[in-house]
Amino acid sequence: YANKVYDLRNNLTSSVTINFKMKLNKSSLDLTDLSIYSVENAYSSYTFIPREIVTIKNEHFDLRGNARYVYEDHYSIADGITSLNQMLEMDVKTKKQISIKTVNSIGNQEYGSVTYNKKFNFQNSVLEKTVYHYGINDSKVKQYTYGETIENRYDIRNRQIENITATFAMTLQSGGDNTNYLQYEHTYESMSISETREFDPSGKYAAKVYKRDYALTDEAKNSVSDVLDEKGKIKLTRGSDKFVASAEAFQEESGSYSLSQNFTSEGVAQNVLVSNYVMENGSRYYVDGSFKVSTLLEGLVIQTDTYDLYYDLKDETKIPDDFSDYKVSVVSKKKKNVLQDSDGNYLFDDFDNILE
Repeated sequence: YANKVYDLRNNLTSSVTINFKMKLNKSSLDLTDLSIYSVENAYSSYTFIPREIVTIKNEHFDLRGNARYVYEDHYSIADGITSLNQMLEMDVKTKKQISIKTVNSIGNQEYGSVTYNKKFNFQNSVLEKTVYHYGINDSKVKQYTYGETIENRYDIRNRQIENITATFAMTLQSGGDNTNYLQYEHTYESMSISETREFDPSGKYAAKVYKRDYALTDEAKNSVSDVLDEKGKIKLTRGSDKFVASAEAFQEESGSYSLSQNFTSEGVAQNVLVSNYVMENGSRYYVDGSFKVSTLLEGLVIQTDTYDLYYDLKDETKIPDDFSDYKVSVVSKKKKNVLQDSDGNYLFDDFDNILE
């Protein structure tokens, strides 16, 4: 549920959104009556349970309507509020209860971020951005804690195939205002890269993904000038495949390769193989992993079977080239089932979390 404000060029300038869970009133309905699932009967068939309030403010739009600055704040639901109607008030123009009340009267500010979108591609996807994250401290005041320098790459279909994130700590300058993200020093700590090498047959979901974790090569060289070039981009070298080969301020330490298959319409992979590796002398050595099989019902996972794997080099004197150089063993199996009540209903809470 959202209230939105647009400018004269139809750019979204601000919004207040209430995220809620729709819970079917099973005890008072005939579940074989298909009409209860229709949009027209949503209000009578479901209970709306508020989960979170999110406010967004967009500023400094480019000529294509992309916001350069995005301010996002997250609020928990205030004590005593259990329904969506408690968070709404009468709209002056329509005389209907559709306006969201003042956010501070229905929620408690918890965390948020300021995002500076530096560059977009021709399809309006963000190529380069910096995100500054804050939390609410013990004095109930906003305080920034860390940030991220992010670079993305997309294929010709505008699907993200690479995400590079360099994370930095934020330390308040002497005499600075802790609510102003510009008054903090930045010291870089780590970098991660996610590479999508292949999509599933539908073309929607990432099927083969490498995740690579980097640490500082020299912890004393962690400043902005050590990590970023004069254009504000992360200092990187790319290989012939256009993916990252090395980073000037970071060295790769570990990572994983995941293969996901049998996606549901909601994008949940029912079979996921994850292989973890460490780096030694510039070479990748797989050490362990897991294979997880998920069983779903109505979009919810009701059972998982997880096989823990161990990777053993067939020839320890040889630098491995691919998975054929390993003997893979199953070291354990774990089965997890969602509990059921006496009527056979699976037990989830109002927000689809498994009840233990």
